[in-house]
Amino acid sequence: MSQKALSRYKKMTKEHCERFNLNWLDHELKNLSMMLNLHDFTHDFLSQKKLPKLKDVLEHMISYNMVTRSNWLAEDLDISRRTAQKYLKRLCYLRWLMRGRWVTFTDINPFLQLLIYLSPKETGKVVSSYAPKQIDLLKLFASPLLRAVDEKVNNVEIIWSQHEPTWGMHFFSRQGYYPRLYPYFNGTIQIKIETDERDFYATLPYNIHWTGRNCHITLPIPFEFYGVESCSYSKGKLKVHFDNSVSVGIPLGSASYTSRQLLRQWGQTHWSDMSNRFLHKYWKNEYVECFSFETHEEILKQRLYNKTIPTKQASEKKFLLKQFLAELD
Repeated sequence: MSQKALSRYKKMTKEHCERFNLNWLDHELKNLSMMLNLHDFTHDFLSQKKLPKLKDVLEHMISYNMVTRSNWLAEDLDISRRTAQKYLKRLCYLRWLMRGRWVTFTDINPFLQLLIYLSPKETGKVVSSYAPKQIDLLKLFASPLLRAVDEKVNNVEIIWSQHEPTWGMHFFSRQGYYPRLYPYFNGTIQIKIETDERDFYATLPYNIHWTGRNCHITLPIPFEFYGVESCSYSKGKLKVHFDNSVSVGIPLGSASYTSRQLLRQWGQTHWSDMSNRFLHKYWKNEYVECFSFETHEEILKQRLYNKTIPTKQASEKKFLLKQFLAELD
């Protein structure tokens, strides 16, 4: 384990992370509730018949402490086990649910679980309104960005909030809650965008995974927001990477990170390998990666203020990761 990489990681999160803003979340959830009949949301199952019971599945899971099995669901909703499995699979592809931490159980997406805890009433309205329409959960919460980029933006504020299983509660507001973001997400990003006509609010989870000593901070934002049509690398030194997969984010320096390194050296698998298989199969979607919080902020603000397409700006010095690269020398 590189102590230099670990200390840089802790310094990076300490310098950039702040308290989660509940007021921003309340504004966003209310806006999403009002927006339902004003916008045409597309999803991946236009040719499929509607499944209104998807709302019932999520309500069942909330009552079962965010977790279920297909036989529990079948009994509770009076449906066949095969139908229950179909509903759970569909909601996994739409990123409302996840599998992988336990073999026989399906959990609510930990990001959704966090929202339910922080704002149960308004989040419940979003679940009831959007789940039956088979709308991807993370695309839904990125939708304010897609609307804001078409307007003249006057100001952008960004809050990163961090959660690590071994660092304690510093950034989320309610005592006694241990958000199960790990190992899928390491925290949240909140974005407030002020325009002449209105304010837009977006809340999304972020994932930090590691390749050696390098951290990759990943956001689930559609390529459309950045003006990119497909996966691509920017030229030269890596600044931004548009990808369609995300990896398990185990905190650098944690016991899980160390045990995974040891098991792989011995040619054995780790529990995170099962979680990664789920992510790559079910949550294959659109993600953007950068090496640092600063680069994400720079690209987001340039896109919102100046409508800049990141891959066209790859050669500009402002996009070089000066601080990160200097620390590697």
